[in-house]
Amino acid sequence: MADTDKDLKDAFALFDRNGDGVISAQEVGTVLRALGRFPTEAEVQEIVKDLGSEKVDFEKVKTLMGRVRRDIEEREVREALKIFDPEGKGMVSAESVRVVLSSTGEKMDPKDIDSIIQPLEENGNVSIDKLVAVLVPKDSK
Repeated sequence: MADTDKDLKDAFALFDRNGDGVISAQEVGTVLRALGRFPTEAEVQEIVKDLGSEKVDFEKVKTLMGRVRRDIEEREVREALKIFDPEGKGMVSAESVRVVLSSTGEKMDPKDIDSIIQPLEENGNVSIDKLVAVLVPKDSK
């Protein structure tokens, strides 16, 4: 997936055909998809609505890219955790979280895992909402 400013500028330039530094708000979804991000159509419509303008400049698209990246990461983390919450109670066992964090993606040190889990743990379980808030902070880019 493309994540660099250069990749984003290149994708933006493809849609800024007249070189005026803006694109149509309706093209934002296409730009994001060209960069390997696949927001749902509902997410694209929400983005366009939030823009409140027919035209979007590069800095706005860059900010949106961070938002879409964060939203997709959050959705993926939630989906992964649902496996450990078959009853849909919004809680997963702390031990399941330890196993996942120590064996998938970027392997984490047990001390780091404990520093995440311990403040969130309640009776051996962790709230999915609280865990997602820690793993995918709102200010991540």
